Amino acid sequence: MSPIAKIATTIILLALVCYTTGVFASLIQKTLKRWHMIVYWVGVTLDILGTIFMVIVSGGYKFDSHGITGLAALVCMIVNAIGATIVLKKNNETQIRRYPFISLIIWLIWLSSIVTAAKYYK
Repeated sequence: MSPIAKIATTIILLALVCYTTGVFASLIQKTLKRWHMIVYWVGVTLDILGTIFMVIVSGGYKFDSHGITGLAALVCMIVNAIGATIVLKKNNETQIRRYPFISLIIWLIWLSSIVTAAKYYK
């Protein structure tokens, strides 16, 4: 594996740690908190950076199952971070309590891109 591919993989794994921490902490706490939102944004930032490195390593974006699920998953996580920001800004208690379950569904979609990556980049 090239040095850039190792860096990209490490960055994506750090994004996984951020997303997983934010999602499961909010589920355990049964509410969305500001620090969960911050962790989502850190995860999105790492995910974008890792994806850029992966695209460089692979010689460009590919429209295969991993490229499609990866792009969809990244968009979902961006929407999740934006949604968390909006929900917290509105300060609607019902939405704040429901948001962790929405984040879990989005996290599962994102996780599917990790599975397809494992298939393509053994």
